[in-house]
Amino acid sequence: MAPARNNDTARYNTAMNTSDDHEPPTNKRQVEESDIGPEPDWLMDEEATTDFETPAQPLTTEFAPAIIEPVAEETSTPTGQEHPWLWGLVPLVFVVVVGLVAWFSTYQELNSTTIWQELRKFNPALLPARWTMLMWWILLPVLAAHLALAILPSGREPARIKQTGPLIIGAMIGAVVWMVSRIWQWNLAGLVGIAATVILLAPCYLLAIRADHQNHQWRQSLAVIALGANAAYSTLLLVITWQSGWHQPFGVRGTSVMLTLALVLIAAILSLLLREGVFALVISIWFLGVAQHQWTHDKAMSLSAIVALIFTVILSGLSNILAMESRRDAGMATRPQNRTRTSFFHRNQNPSA
Repeated sequence: MAPARNNDTARYNTAMNTSDDHEPPTNKRQVEESDIGPEPDWLMDEEATTDFETPAQPLTTEFAPAIIEPVAEETSTPTGQEHPWLWGLVPLVFVVVVGLVAWFSTYQELNSTTIWQELRKFNPALLPARWTMLMWWILLPVLAAHLALAILPSGREPARIKQTGPLIIGAMIGAVVWMVSRIWQWNLAGLVGIAATVILLAPCYLLAIRADHQNHQWRQSLAVIALGANAAYSTLLLVITWQSGWHQPFGVRGTSVMLTLALVLIAAILSLLLREGVFALVISIWFLGVAQHQWTHDKAMSLSAIVALIFTVILSGLSNILAMESRRDAGMATRPQNRTRTSFFHRNQNPSA
């Protein structure tokens, strides 16, 4: 029994010595990772990236009114300080100035002459009788009445006053330049002044026509009459100014006939397309004065003025008829339709009964 026990002890010692000489076995996965190389930085900082910063929250709509409202109050300008009636008052003052200058240049000799004497000196073919030239004593007060109404709160229209006010001021300045230039015989300055008056009054006239078509009232009709009549009269003054101081390309009679046809054509466009006969009415009165004044000087020119007078009177009448028909159609379109009454005395009955 002793030898067997010794053998077991020797075998145990041999096994212990062998385990001390060799290193413990390594993990296969650790070997493979060590072969790849060092771990990247984003893997090393993985734990650090898990703590992210909270993004800035957007401004909610609850705070928006509190920030916007004070800015709007500071930047907004009160509409009561615009004073739109000034665009009616300032042109009215210029109309009064034009009337005073017209009175002095017609009845008082300036530079030893008057406007009528200067116009008769050249005797243009379309020069009317003297009473026709005095139409401005009717046209200027009508324009002044329109501008005075624009000042009052009842007839004030800020949008249109701002559009037409500066144009009327420029037109009145051009009229003053024309009268002064005729007295001192500055032909080019006079032609430019009256041409500027026509160009500036034409858009005012068209704006008044459009406003009258949209909302037909007596104030709109007064604006159309005032601006249209003054625009037509200024156009006729432009014609005789050009005839009295500039070369006639088709001769005196030929150029006069061409200008007469052009005036009738403009009257036809305004009367038939825009249904406005103020322009045609004013030039018809002018052609009547031309026919009277030229009867003793040039019968042919007087007869052509009579023919133009007939056409313009017809056009003025047609424009009034077309305007009344269009307003009647507009009234019928906006009128409510008759509905069937269902009262006790008016019930829907069977036609066969």
